[in-house]
Amino acid sequence: MKTVRCFLVLISFLFCLLLSFSIFAEGQITATKFHSNGDEISGWYWLRDISLLDFAEWEFDTLPGNADSLVLKVSALATNTMSGGRGFDADFTLYSGSSAQSQLKSLKVHLFNISTPNDPVGYICQGEVTIPREDLQGGSHLFLRVKRTQSTSNHVAFNQESFVLLGAGCGDESIEKIGNKLESIPGTLEEKIALYTVTITTGTVDGAGTDANVFITLYGENSKQTGECQLDGPENDFENGQIDIFNLLGPRVIDVGNITRVNLRHDNSGEKAGWYVTEVRIKNNNTGYEWVYPVNRWLAVDEDDHQISIDIP
Repeated sequence: MKTVRCFLVLISFLFCLLLSFSIFAEGQITATKFHSNGDEISGWYWLRDISLLDFAEWEFDTLPGNADSLVLKVSALATNTMSGGRGFDADFTLYSGSSAQSQLKSLKVHLFNISTPNDPVGYICQGEVTIPREDLQGGSHLFLRVKRTQSTSNHVAFNQESFVLLGAGCGDESIEKIGNKLESIPGTLEEKIALYTVTITTGTVDGAGTDANVFITLYGENSKQTGECQLDGPENDFENGQIDIFNLLGPRVIDVGNITRVNLRHDNSGEKAGWYVTEVRIKNNNTGYEWVYPVNRWLAVDEDDHQISIDIP
């Protein structure tokens, strides 16, 4: 009886996975090559070793269009231990470049668990990642490598379809305009629950990273605002030259519509509080609209204008 029950749960699990990946539509690009040394279970490769030697790699021989950024849909499985519990998010480090031999850029990624209550396993995590095309240094291929960030992180699993490039008609081409203004926003500005992805690039000048607590507030039309949100990941954030990604999730965070202003600040705490910010990128995952703000300035009491709170733009 126990064997039959486990078999039925596995069948239900695989069915849910097939449903979850039905979003991969025509025009999207899957990897040409995939390789992992993780533990293979039903076509998924689990990264869960204490020594952090497990990895998964993808190679894309075809890249979409000439957009400034590459947008990838990401799907993974996550749990807290072997045969572990449901509802856990996926955290990992993504390395990207034009080839395995090129200088790879690193990015910490956090995917929310999106499993429905009737999912018998509850491991499915999904999200999006944006990679600046300039990181490929003119290359026409994309190489990705994923590893767990630390030995205490949740176990994560991937397969060949875990990273899918959005092709023609998707991704950047669905963005009306990159900047602080949009041509138009369809629909209304009702207070629906929204998920924003915030990507912040710390500069590479000496002492650019900060130990302080960092906060962001998004302001929109009709006096709407998200309220102040602390940007705090599981690892050391805002280190020199680092790109950090955070998700702002409802119900407290609402869709503010067209973003008219962003407040970014830190509390000047920690041994090294001064912070040099290169860029802030915000994406509304409900609409696909994206705002990119070049910052290129200090937030520090002992640099430039001594401000640790700024409004952008």
